[in-house]
Amino acid sequence: MAHVPAQAGRKRTNAEALHDPEVSPHKRVKLADVGELDVAEDVKQFLSGTSLMHKVWEEACLEVLDQEHAPVISVNQVRLREVLHKRMRQEKDRKEFLKSLLPFFLKEPVLRLCLRPMDDAGKLTAFPNSSIVRLFLSVDAIQARVMQQLIEVLPDYVNDDDGLTQNLPFEDDIPRVILSQFRWLDRVVEGVELSRRLFELFHICPHRLKKEIISMIPEIVDDSGHEIVVKELLDIVEQQEHEYLTTTFDALGNLSLAPEYQPTVLDSILKALRRAKLSDLPVIVRYILQTATPEDAKKVVGILRTDLRFDSVEVDCEESNQGAHEALVVDTLQSGIRFHLHFVKTFLAEIQACPDARDHTFLDLWFLVIIYSIGNYEKQIQQLLKKKVTKGHFTKGLLKGALGGHASALKQLFPDLLRFAGFLVSSSSPEMRSFGSEMYHLCFENFEDPFHRQELLGAIMAHVGSGSPGEVDTALGQLLRLSTNHHAVMVKYVSFINCMLDYLVRYSTEQARLAYEIFSLLCFNEEGEEAMGSSELLIIIRKQLANPEKTYRQLGIIGSVRVIGRLGSIVRGEEIGDGDFEIIEGLLENVVQHSRKDSGSLAFFMDELGKIVPNIKENRRLVLHICQHFAGTFREKFLQSADDALQDTIWCEVDESIGTMIEIWQYASSTESREQEALALMHPQFRLLRSCEIILHDGSLGDLEAILLAPLDLCSRETLEGIASESQAVRNSLCTALHHGISWMRELLSAFSPDQQFRSVLLKRTEQLADMEQQMENALTHAPMFIPPGATTATSAAAAKKARKAPSLSLKPNLDLIKDSFRELDVNYCTLLAIPEGEEYSPLKVSVLHYLLLSLSSKAHQVFVKSTPFRVRDASLCSPTTFIADILPVLRSLPKHIESLMEEVSPEVDFEMAEDDPTDRELVGPALQCALNLIAAVLNAHIFHSSDAHLGMFKNVLAAIAGEEGDSTVSNLRSIAFKSFSEYVEKVPDPSTTHALVRVLSSILPRQEKGKGPQRLSDLHRMLSEMCFRLLGKDWGNRIKTEQIVYFLELHVKYARNASEVVHNLCTHVLPSATAGESLPEYTSITSKVVPMCLKVLFAEVSTRAADLGRDGRDGATTTTQIHQRTKQFGALMDLTRRVGQKKTVLHVALRQGRLFLVEFLRLIKYLGRTWTDTSYQILRDFRHGSSIMQTLCEHAKVTKDVSMAKVIPKVKQDLESLLYQIQAILKENRIEPQIGVRIHKDLEGNPISSQMPASDSDDESDEEESGEGSGGEENDDSDDERQERDAMRATPVQRFFPAKQRAKRTEEEEQAEDQEDEEEDEEEEEEE
Repeated sequence: MAHVPAQAGRKRTNAEALHDPEVSPHKRVKLADVGELDVAEDVKQFLSGTSLMHKVWEEACLEVLDQEHAPVISVNQVRLREVLHKRMRQEKDRKEFLKSLLPFFLKEPVLRLCLRPMDDAGKLTAFPNSSIVRLFLSVDAIQARVMQQLIEVLPDYVNDDDGLTQNLPFEDDIPRVILSQFRWLDRVVEGVELSRRLFELFHICPHRLKKEIISMIPEIVDDSGHEIVVKELLDIVEQQEHEYLTTTFDALGNLSLAPEYQPTVLDSILKALRRAKLSDLPVIVRYILQTATPEDAKKVVGILRTDLRFDSVEVDCEESNQGAHEALVVDTLQSGIRFHLHFVKTFLAEIQACPDARDHTFLDLWFLVIIYSIGNYEKQIQQLLKKKVTKGHFTKGLLKGALGGHASALKQLFPDLLRFAGFLVSSSSPEMRSFGSEMYHLCFENFEDPFHRQELLGAIMAHVGSGSPGEVDTALGQLLRLSTNHHAVMVKYVSFINCMLDYLVRYSTEQARLAYEIFSLLCFNEEGEEAMGSSELLIIIRKQLANPEKTYRQLGIIGSVRVIGRLGSIVRGEEIGDGDFEIIEGLLENVVQHSRKDSGSLAFFMDELGKIVPNIKENRRLVLHICQHFAGTFREKFLQSADDALQDTIWCEVDESIGTMIEIWQYASSTESREQEALALMHPQFRLLRSCEIILHDGSLGDLEAILLAPLDLCSRETLEGIASESQAVRNSLCTALHHGISWMRELLSAFSPDQQFRSVLLKRTEQLADMEQQMENALTHAPMFIPPGATTATSAAAAKKARKAPSLSLKPNLDLIKDSFRELDVNYCTLLAIPEGEEYSPLKVSVLHYLLLSLSSKAHQVFVKSTPFRVRDASLCSPTTFIADILPVLRSLPKHIESLMEEVSPEVDFEMAEDDPTDRELVGPALQCALNLIAAVLNAHIFHSSDAHLGMFKNVLAAIAGEEGDSTVSNLRSIAFKSFSEYVEKVPDPSTTHALVRVLSSILPRQEKGKGPQRLSDLHRMLSEMCFRLLGKDWGNRIKTEQIVYFLELHVKYARNASEVVHNLCTHVLPSATAGESLPEYTSITSKVVPMCLKVLFAEVSTRAADLGRDGRDGATTTTQIHQRTKQFGALMDLTRRVGQKKTVLHVALRQGRLFLVEFLRLIKYLGRTWTDTSYQILRDFRHGSSIMQTLCEHAKVTKDVSMAKVIPKVKQDLESLLYQIQAILKENRIEPQIGVRIHKDLEGNPISSQMPASDSDDESDEEESGEGSGGEENDDSDDERQERDAMRATPVQRFFPAKQRAKRTEEEEQAEDQEDEEEDEEEEEEE
């Protein structure tokens, strides 16, 4: 070959240096001189000879480059290609050439030479590094035969021990080099045959070659052979060839399939998902999401939810980074869902359709977070999440499985996880806040990177500063949990949360306790070393204590007590350390010093100190110090000899032999402020003394037991009876004494209630307490300006004064206003209602029973009801499960108490007309109501109806109120309890107690419609409906309230045997008669004043019944008949609304509740079009009547300018417009031409009005329009096309599909007057602007 000299001034390339004879060390040998080379004899025979093959070599000027290790063929590849194409045209030459060439492939030296990249004499060509074999394959005439020969010889070079050849260089691995020659060819002549031979070779090849074969198949076969190749690849998948799944799915992704063949491929791939390795999952999931059609979305989502589980997937033994593969799966899911949005609705629908917590997997949460990260579905996911968490379908165990151990996989979704948790914590639902808090906690535990933890704490701190009480409580509770469980880690992040100390004044008392508890944990560790920020914390506490404002001083007291509790709970040896004790002494001295002149702050400090004493019981030295310095003076101040008091001032005697008494009147009547302030310390000081005595006496109260029996030196009964004639100062002293006496009795009951040996004394004390509160109620009527000790601020005192000036605000205004200032009763006190084990039931006094039930009902209200006027200190921290577990013995005794009260019931006694001094008989009704309300509150607890997690506790509650002790089913317990309580309905004479009893009966039954549960429960539902029907027909007079009537009506309609007939009767007979002032005998209680609320119940019932129609997928005449009934009922309700529609409440109910029916009717229209009959046409005509009235109501609201309905009317009109188009389409589908008419705008009385302006008060215009309606209609119909078009635009969409009977025509004068009014209105609007 000619030498190619390098250009001047240009650097010589490696190729040029190689072929330069002056530089290259390799010798270029021509074919004639091949015999001189030191190569194998087979190679010499291959290169030199007289056959056609050798003639081709000579024509192409083939040479050999003599390298050190192996010879290399050097030839001009373009020329060789041309020679081969020219020679191979003749079949004779082709056969001769192949006959000479192919035997040499059996000889390894020749095969290696042919597979080795050729030298092209330094020329730049389009085929770099091409071997001579590849040149043969580029000739179509010999391609197939050469490929066949290479495949046949390939097994001869396969080593049986794959491990020996695993790490061979590519150029030395002949099988791999042979397979590489088949790739990236310009054209494959017989691709199908070649693929068939390669699949045959696949089964005998080692592992390293199988992946090569699978990956090259899509490059070989053309479109006609894709189906055959796919079958072979699916056979590999079905044969559980796990090692080749990734390569197989890559190959499948490069093949085109016929549409009818795609489902089979998808099914095979979905089956392979269950046994795939973790490293293969990203490829499999990506292929599934890319190839699945919208029709396959539901099946694909179902398989992904059930079979894509990382806990059960096979993991390679050599695989060390499992999180990286999980991260790839998450990234694949995220990108696949983002670019194939039809999966989003399917995922959400599948997750929403799961009826139980057991049907969910942790991947459901992954899917929701992934969809949440897309950014367009936040609202839908939030609604779904709220539903699932509230019902208990998403549990904390499921959340732990989703986040635990998957931090690497979810790292890219960490910001979305924080947004997810943030939405949950900011919710008003306690269940959602708890779920979001758990999500924050698990993220903190699993994401150990400092960056992630800083971001998480920042998100929690945003909740702390939100201002929402529930959100702040949850965030502070989570910080406290993290500080307790991860103390060593949280200490590093104190600087991220210390900003809370600047905003403590905005927190409630409980929130301030939590905040200081967090800082005391982080600033003082158990090793006795002061952590970062401890000095700053103590400085802030001292500043707050020194602040003259009481709010800041109380914050300092809370901080001091929390630090004392933290240091006192650290156990290092038997006693507290000297350093810690010095800090505690300093804090105690500061509190006393700055609170010395404020008894309220000192009392608050003792209360706070009493709460943390049980936590420091291991440090008896500290407990003794607190008892001696703060509680030891109680006996000296308040325990006096009973001989020194007058008999008239002794109250609450239990045992006359007791020689001591509690002194109250001396301090309450004193004019010195110091003695009055000392009285405020009596109750917290006793609580602190009790807590210390229990620890110091190993659980015994010691000599404090005598205090339970000690009477009170309260006030003179004679003076109290003549309070009306006393001065204002004496009245206030009497009220103060009574107030402290009540608080003292409550404190005693809370202190001794856990001990059953004092039960008889405590019951006696309860009776005395009830009498004392009644005396307080009487005294307050003569002292309306009394400010209770609990009114610690000027604002609350002023509010109390203002409220007491209006005694008509409530039934018992005075006592109710100051009840919050009394000492709170513990929940354990109410366990006095429980019958002791082994004792027979003995009826309690009605006053005692009423007081106990009233207290317990109040606590149940605080626990189970979300919105309450104030928070009880004990119950606000008590979870529903804990509360129910504590009162379960009481629930077992309630049936006995109710039975005892029912024996006292007398029809002659009106429970609701009790006098100021009620007797025991007059308290029977209120006591019964308290007992029944308590049972209803427990049975309606949301924890029982949100999930089955508390089914065992619910069963225990049912067994308790049913009086059953053996093992029984829930349905059987419901039946027993229902029958036992239903016997009392006819015995109760007043509506309030009856209402409470019906609430219990409704709570016992499951929250489902009749027919969906056991037949026995369906019968009970029907019994409840009949019972409410009888109650509605009973003449209660003016005693029954509207909400009670509505409740009876709702249950009567909901559980009736034939609800449609009942609703029809109410719509057509009962309510119209009541509107006219004539109540029917069977519905005596339904009068005109309750018609609006009854309409709301009926509208809701009709909409609910319509929502259940047509959802079973079955078409039938029965469903069509039911739709017709609902439509008639809707029309009857709207017609009734028009009669009484002058009231705003009626209009609001009709529009809001009627729109719900419109939404359901939009769905039912499709059903009617699918099952079209004559009845369907009649349904549309009947629907016209109700929809017309709805449009009239909208116009009435527009005329009267009712702003309150401005949000509803556009939605109603939009639904009516949608109904118009749906009806038109259905009529056309069934070959009925829609007849569009113009609807007249009318008011509620039927008078035509303008569509643009409010109607005038003149009756002349109405008369003219009515006369035009009857006489000039035909003339004006055909007068002007433009007027018809304008009238059609003005017409409402409700009745365009039916012709109007008559059309009101307006004269030109009327139109001009209307236009003038429009102009004047526009001018007025411009002037206003």
